[in-house]
Amino acid sequence: FKQKQKFDDLVGFNWNTWICSNWLATALILEKNKDKRVREVEKILWSLDNFLNSYPRDGGCNEGPHYWKDAGESLYESIDLLNLATDNQFNVYGNRLIKNIGTFIYKAQVTRDYFINFGDAGATLNPDGGMVYLMVGFWLTMYMLIERRLSVRRRIIHAVGVGLIVLMPTVLHQEVSYRTHAIGVVVGMLSALVYYRFARRRIQSVEVSEPLDDMASDTVSEEPWLEVDDI
Repeated sequence: FKQKQKFDDLVGFNWNTWICSNWLATALILEKNKDKRVREVEKILWSLDNFLNSYPRDGGCNEGPHYWKDAGESLYESIDLLNLATDNQFNVYGNRLIKNIGTFIYKAQVTRDYFINFGDAGATLNPDGGMVYLMVGFWLTMYMLIERRLSVRRRIIHAVGVGLIVLMPTVLHQEVSYRTHAIGVVVGMLSALVYYRFARRRIQSVEVSEPLDDMASDTVSEEPWLEVDDI
């Protein structure tokens, strides 16, 4: 950031938001010093702001649909993280440019796997299914570990139900690697267990207990369903 003018020429790159989304997640989760965390977030906001200032007003990704996941999608990841960290004080989804960036990917879609291939993008685009399944496995495991207001049985029912709805394919395709999907789920679950083991005290320190009026008192579980320290 010392060579600010030179850096200004780079912030419009589509990789900007991908870097910032990872940087932001790292700063929010791992940086315990509040002042340092604020300075990191300020740099990220400055970078994202310059990225948006140089972006086409129609929201089109100048390198084509293949790069949208590293540009527009990662921008939305950063916005979501900022809203989670500020109790939804960063709601910019009504902005016209933000909307256009979000709608670009489906406007560029011709049919199922085929997209308008301008720039250096290919004609077909297949989402990273393994990463999606990893995120779902991570989220469902964290739900099982954190939602201690419910009994273990209820948590299992909820997690299995959501998992079946989200993860189970309705149609099987020969070109899809379902083994990669399964590996993604397992890696996500293991990642959640490792993360919870190291972050449990911090997570529990900010928990707010809210009674579930529609649940019987015997459904409340005071203890975690799994002692991660034993892993």
